[in-house]
Amino acid sequence: NGDFTVRVQKDNFAKYALFTNAQTLPNGTNVWFTNRTNFAGPLHTNGRYNFAFNPSGIFEGAVTQHDSLARFYNNGSNVSLDNNHNGTIDVPTFNTSFTRNVTTVTLSSSVQQSDMQNQASGNTTISTNGIYVPNNGSALTGGIYVYGDGAVSLAVSGTNSIYTVQQGSTTKTITVNPSANTTQVVTSSGGGTVTYNGLPKGVDGLGTLIYVQGNITSLAGTVQKDSKVTIAANSDVIIQNNLTYENYTAAVGTPGTVGYTPPTAIGTDNLLGIVSWAGNVRVGSSAPNNVNIHASVLAKSGYFQVDNYNSGSPRGTATVLGGVITNYYGAFGTFNGSTGA
Repeated sequence: NGDFTVRVQKDNFAKYALFTNAQTLPNGTNVWFTNRTNFAGPLHTNGRYNFAFNPSGIFEGAVTQHDSLARFYNNGSNVSLDNNHNGTIDVPTFNTSFTRNVTTVTLSSSVQQSDMQNQASGNTTISTNGIYVPNNGSALTGGIYVYGDGAVSLAVSGTNSIYTVQQGSTTKTITVNPSANTTQVVTSSGGGTVTYNGLPKGVDGLGTLIYVQGNITSLAGTVQKDSKVTIAANSDVIIQNNLTYENYTAAVGTPGTVGYTPPTAIGTDNLLGIVSWAGNVRVGSSAPNNVNIHASVLAKSGYFQVDNYNSGSPRGTATVLGGVITNYYGAFGTFNGSTGA
């Protein structure tokens, strides 16, 4: 009895700390949750989760899977059970819930790859290698478009965002000044400096957009605190150093221990999306130990994985402030099947 308002909107996959279609590598190899696994938000897989050892991960949000059975390591003799633990051998910690046999969630998107290309290119056709900031001579008409492979670095100078894009011997330094509504483009090797009206937010002004029709061979830097940024590639995106928000609260304590507080973004205008449409998002071999990645990561047909995850010395803890939405579940490390180390 009385007036009320109902708001209806499309669901957003960025709500997930982890979403996968299959909780395996592309070749079907199981990837296990262990005592080094900690998630502070909701999880869903259209397959089944794999749990190893006691504890075998700490999960603060709701956890759901499509399969009716969960897989447990069982000291190397895997078993599948309709249960949230395997006796005292494999025992994950669910601080909210673990629900099995739920309906499959379809990974769809209202934004397709071609839409993103058109937004970045200013609805023009680009087919020659290069770094482009589409414009009409005085004002920007798209985002930042790279044809061919390129490296992307983000930096902050006062209230300005700086995007450095390199392809071969050519480097363009693109300084975005939101207060003046201008974008300065400096091209290396005597290419000169040009300042345009407008910001590289695509045709429809949806937020800073960088699209690479190829691989992003290196991605790193700092996202300016008042920026909403999407960085996308047709193929692989390789994170080679820390990638962090300018404005965030750092984690406190050790993951998996009492009193641990995960990192937290401050404000709603400090957002980064990383998209690989046909490849994978990878943490490269040059990335530091204990790498920090602040972004929502989407690998629509691939996975999010650490390069050389099964060789070398332990590299610490990878901390993701955001979420991971992938087709497969990529590996971040290995463990000793006998000791769990």
